[in-house]
Amino acid sequence: MQEKPQRFAVLHKLCLYIQKIINVVMILMMAVMTVVMFSQIVMRVVVGNALVWAEELLRFMFIWLTFLGLPVAIYHNDLTRFDLLQEKLSGTARKVLESLIYILIAVVLFFTAQGSFTLVSRQMAQTATSLPLKMGVIYAVIPFGAIVRILFLAVKLVLLWVADSAVVDAAELQEGENACL
Repeated sequence: MQEKPQRFAVLHKLCLYIQKIINVVMILMMAVMTVVMFSQIVMRVVVGNALVWAEELLRFMFIWLTFLGLPVAIYHNDLTRFDLLQEKLSGTARKVLESLIYILIAVVLFFTAQGSFTLVSRQMAQTATSLPLKMGVIYAVIPFGAIVRILFLAVKLVLLWVADSAVVDAAELQEGENACL
């Protein structure tokens, strides 16, 4: 009996580790963006000549930050949502509605990922204006983010129906304690 909830706590921990990796990448990107933006300002004010590539790099990194941050926001229900109906329901009815929402979002994300693979492959022939970077690399975050979001939604769906919420909360608390150490 103890083994079954542990399995789902491990599934939850796997998502938390993926989120940690995404968070580290996002923090590094924000640091790079800050340095590039500061350099751009200094170059304009002091030298009187802007860095040609800075605006394009900042735009591309902002796109990546957006699409990398969405899976984490989805997993923690941090996106804006209208949940008036969900708050009125309880028990199985609430779980069914949540499941339908997760499945609908996953279907939309599946088609997003499927269509974006075509976009990425077509854009590999095009190079960015000022950076020696294929545009397909920039667009690759769309299918990657969609696949990670589908994974997180699938885990949330499993945890919604099978796992005890106390097990998930305990795993999250344990993870938070380990992060502080």
